[in-house]
Amino acid sequence: MTSTRLPIFVLGDSRTGTMSFHNYFISNGLRSIHYFMEQSGQVEPLHLHESENRYNFLKFVRENKYDAYTDYPTRFFFKSLFDEFPDASFILTVRESTDRWEKSMRDFLSKFGMNADYADLRAVYEAINDEIRALFTGNRHFLEICIDDSSVENSMKISKFLGLERNIPLTRDNASDEIDLGVLSKRYRFYTKQTDISLTINSIEKATSPGKAMISESGWAFLINDTNDFLRVQFGTTYWNERERSNAASIMSERVKLLSDKGILYYKFIVPEKNIIYREYLPQVLRDWPQNESRPAQMLQSDCHLSVSYLDRYLIDARSYGQLYFRGDTHTNWLGAWFVYRYITDSLDRNGLMTGQALSLQDLNASIASYHGDLSVQLNPNLRREFDERWAFTTSRNGFDLTIKLEIPDSENKANEIEVPDMYKKWFTGRETFIYERFDKMGLRAVVFRDSTLDFCHKLLAQHFSRSVFIWHQGQIYEEIVEIENPDIIIHVMAERFIVRYNTFPVMARVT
Repeated sequence: MTSTRLPIFVLGDSRTGTMSFHNYFISNGLRSIHYFMEQSGQVEPLHLHESENRYNFLKFVRENKYDAYTDYPTRFFFKSLFDEFPDASFILTVRESTDRWEKSMRDFLSKFGMNADYADLRAVYEAINDEIRALFTGNRHFLEICIDDSSVENSMKISKFLGLERNIPLTRDNASDEIDLGVLSKRYRFYTKQTDISLTINSIEKATSPGKAMISESGWAFLINDTNDFLRVQFGTTYWNERERSNAASIMSERVKLLSDKGILYYKFIVPEKNIIYREYLPQVLRDWPQNESRPAQMLQSDCHLSVSYLDRYLIDARSYGQLYFRGDTHTNWLGAWFVYRYITDSLDRNGLMTGQALSLQDLNASIASYHGDLSVQLNPNLRREFDERWAFTTSRNGFDLTIKLEIPDSENKANEIEVPDMYKKWFTGRETFIYERFDKMGLRAVVFRDSTLDFCHKLLAQHFSRSVFIWHQGQIYEEIVEIENPDIIIHVMAERFIVRYNTFPVMARVT
């Protein structure tokens, strides 16, 4: 995609807020690129390859993929940029004094064990700034910003200069005291913290769009820009009012009664989002905001505790046994899926509803597996590039995650997967339907309405029922399946984010 607006060039030197501007642009819905030496084909040192570098740089900018360009090599080619794009917007960022700039450079370079000729750096810094000012004297397309001035005033100046419809504040990012190369999560900061949680989420949504994943400084990817808007649910800017809560509880009560009248037991299990179980690995700008502890999943469990279980406390406690979710996916990994399986089977066993002993880890085969995940492949290309520059060494050669895969060995398997009827295949085309039958035909008949939270444990559950049918349900319970299968028990498993819309669901849905 190419940009239709004239570009914005930030001409300031390093340690003058160029990263802050990069994040500011992204937060205001502009496509920005920061420190793009490699992407623009630059050969260092720049001045020894100036002709080649200029050609590659201008060719890169002419492709016009971005609205804004910050940090090097922009500053080095400011004259060429003015000749090529005279009507573009140019912003010179500076510090309140050269002494303050030098101190920031010293603090920054020392973290890398580097030194420099600071007298020479000062002279070059001042000389280039003076050349830029002289070139743009009286030019209405030029703005000089001192990053040490009031952020509010700077934001107003920039917004007016660029004609932005909205004005998300300019903040101070990538400050020297925030960087610690000895700590992986402090090598970089991806997003800008705003004055409240709603603005902060707005800013992240802009930065990650059009992707549906946000990367964190801890090397984890989390869901964002999703139709259920779960991040806002987590932090309480989207919530159920009393009417919505009452509607959801009524739907659940009516469903339980309707099925009970047919002699069918109903149990619902809500698997928490990764954000809830691993909140400490969210992007840094989200970690200090209070989390809503009255989310729809919690409300539904509280109001319908005999039929609804929410696994948040259970899985938070189970973290001590190993990583439970993929870093690059929304779902539990194999170990997390096994814990979900154990919670469901333990709950059923307490009510005498299960055949056979639940499988332990000792009963399963373990192997090393790579996994890409639904989030790692949906990262905004800019964020993925910035992540790869700093943390690519933490990912697997064949996937984002390197984890332990758990499978049932033939010696433990008591259920055979059988052919799915053509009618079911026709009805449920989005995700695969599974049907299992125990070899000895012992146990209850079960229908499991599921989503992807059961991808890794449907075969585990199938060990305990004479016949088990696993239907991808989109949050619904389908009458036709209940009528055809006539189960003894319905197990309904949903990811937490889908509960948000539960107050609008029918008691029972029909496929046709």
